[in-house]
This record gives sequence, C-alpha cells and structure tokens, in this order.
Amino acid sequence: MILVYRASIYGTKDITHLGFSDIPMLTNIPNLTYIAPTTAEELQASIQFGLQHHDYPIAIRVPVGAPNHKPLGSQGITDVSIRSWETVQEGREIAIVGVGNFYRRALALTEAIKAKYAITPTVIKPLLISELDIALLDRLQKNHSLIITLEDGVIDGGFGQKIAAYYGRHNLKVMNYGIQKGFYDRYNPDELLRDNHMGIDQILQDIMTTAPSIDTFIAGR
Repeated sequence: MILVYRASIYGTKDITHLGFSDIPMLTNIPNLTYIAPTTAEELQASIQFGLQHHDYPIAIRVPVGAPNHKPLGSQGITDVSIRSWETVQEGREIAIVGVGNFYRRALALTEAIKAKYAITPTVIKPLLISELDIALLDRLQKNHSLIITLEDGVIDGGFGQKIAAYYGRHNLKVMNYGIQKGFYDRYNPDELLRDNHMGIDQILQDIMTTAPSIDTFIAGR
C-alpha cells in the first residue's frame, strides 16, 4: 500500500518536488488500484481497505489542505462500493465529475451553474480513479449532453481523458479540466489554475461557447 502525499497543484511548488503528475502515471499501471478520498473519513476507510487486500497494490491519494469531514455508512469501503462512483446529486443535461481534492471545486461549479443558468447538474464523486464506472457512464447518456471533469493535476493521459475516450463513439460532449504538463517553479496555485482556464467563471463561459446543446436547452426552458 502506497500513501501518495502532496499530490496536488496545492502541494509542493518547487520544481524539484512537484506532485501533480501522479494520476497519469499511477492509473496507467496494470493491476494497481488508485483511490482518491475527499474526506478524513474516506481516507481512514481507504487505508483500512488497503490493509485488508494483498492481491494487488493499492495507492491512496491523501487529500491536501484542511481536512473535510463527512460520516461514512456503517459498511465503510468494500470491494463492491469502491467501484461504484457516488452520485452526490441527481440532475440533468450537465454532469460534473470532481476527483479527490477537486470534488469541492465541482460543488462550487454546481452552485455557479444553478445560479447562472438555472440548471441542476448531476454531481459525481469517484473514489476509485484507476477504473471507470461503466454502468454509471452509460446511465448518464440518457439525460445528459455535457460531462465536465475536474482533476487536481496534469490533464494529459489523466482521469478525464479516459472518460472522454469512453464517450468517443457517442453523441456526448466532454470537457476535461486539469493543468498542462510542465515543470512549474514556485508558482501561485490559483494563477496556475486560471492560466489553465479552470476558474469557475471561465468554465461557465466555456459551457456556453463549446456546448451549443446546453444553450438550446436553456433557451427552451
């Protein structure tokens, strides 16, 4: 079991210790399970899950910043539950997938979309990020036209692009948000996010300019 510390745009900012290339690297290793908890309770349960499993390596992306808290169910994390991404909020037209540290950013984006466009998006929180929840992705096609992915790290070869590849043969728009790969030194995290068009206001503008079906939906309300 591997605990991956400071894996975040908000982690170590010196060029010698950057920690935001982990998702493309670890999720593409065969048979390795990568877990991205969002709360202290999920982190603790993920560690317990890792201690109980010895058939394959498990890596856990330790959340950064002040800990968030939310009680888990009595079962904790199981083999079955870890592979089923959590639908935190049911909506339509837009689905937002927030990975690990950026689950909170997904919630902020959700509220901004509600306020600006009067649309209630679906919010997805994936605990397991090394495998896709195919059943959930198939279900989203029934009443969604846009999927937005937010990940705290390099976008190339990352989590969101796997979702985009899965939807490649379907009539569904996917917008991936992360940072471009590079060696950044002593950067300002919030400036780096804006440079990569990850500000909430920037994403709102993208929704209207790159997803015309959403514009049609709003106009027909």
